[in-house]
Amino acid sequence: MSGRYEYSEWSIHKIGEDISSVAAMAPTLAAGGVNIGQGVLGRLQAAATTLHAAYPMARLADRLLSGDCSEEEFIRRWDDEVGKLSAEGAE
Repeated sequence: MSGRYEYSEWSIHKIGEDISSVAAMAPTLAAGGVNIGQGVLGRLQAAATTLHAAYPMARLADRLLSGDCSEEEFIRRWDDEVGKLSAEGAE
């Protein structure tokens, strides 16, 4: 894989994971005097969900645009990987 974007799509995944971690630690943070309101917490969780969905999209775009996969493979993998995320979000 040549990585047109120098594999920087990984940072999308990392940011999503970091936000998820902070959101999960909200009760612990509150015990330490750092309060994250429900409105903010909900938005952080929405951001993490969006970033988790964006990561495979960016990775697949990187593969296509760097010439590492064909349009047919891109579409097949998009349907498999991104479609799976869409189905999980609908549940």
